[in-house]
Amino acid sequence: MTGLDHAADRSAPTPAARRIRPRRDLLRNGLLTLLLGSVTLFGSLYLLTVPLGTADIVVAGQVVVTIVALACFFLYRSAHVTVDRSTVTARGLTGRRTVIDRADIATVVIVATYRWNASDTTPRLLVRDVAGTRLLRLHGAFWGESSMRELTSLIGVGMQPNPGPMTGRDLFRTYPGSSYWFEAKPVLGVAAISTIVVASLAIMVGLMAVTDVSLAWMP
Repeated sequence: MTGLDHAADRSAPTPAARRIRPRRDLLRNGLLTLLLGSVTLFGSLYLLTVPLGTADIVVAGQVVVTIVALACFFLYRSAHVTVDRSTVTARGLTGRRTVIDRADIATVVIVATYRWNASDTTPRLLVRDVAGTRLLRLHGAFWGESSMRELTSLIGVGMQPNPGPMTGRDLFRTYPGSSYWFEAKPVLGVAAISTIVVASLAIMVGLMAVTDVSLAWMP
């Protein structure tokens, strides 16, 4: 990833709309993990609650989990980046749709960033305008590097030289304006993780209490 790759003339229109999608292996592994986890968790809960006659609560919980999982599945499946003659249309993992005029795109770079507390790296694609404002960013956790390079070729803007592996903090320092608002405030990430952990524990304890499962194991 050195030098100016795909130094194409962006004035040449894309013959037809081309669509890039997120990594399929991530979706497959996620569904497999969810299936195995659900079978283990709800199977155990049914074994405990059916004799007590309180399995209805477990059924309701399983329905909620299934609905959330299906919503996440369809959001992931609908995510894409489409390049046509004049625009780049991105539908993110949250369902948000962004339309970018190809004429506004000035630079594209793929940067290898270190994963948190690890020595291996993950690619990130940055698409910016002439002022350096982030127009589009793809994370290698969800989008393959080959898809990023294909997208760069379709956009038709020469790829900037790879600056070499760097941390996420160095990435945002080197490319100002590339971070999302919440990434500039690490405390929000800690708060979000803490909230998820506490909420998960509260749901588990509440479910056991409602279904009359013994809490004698708790201190």
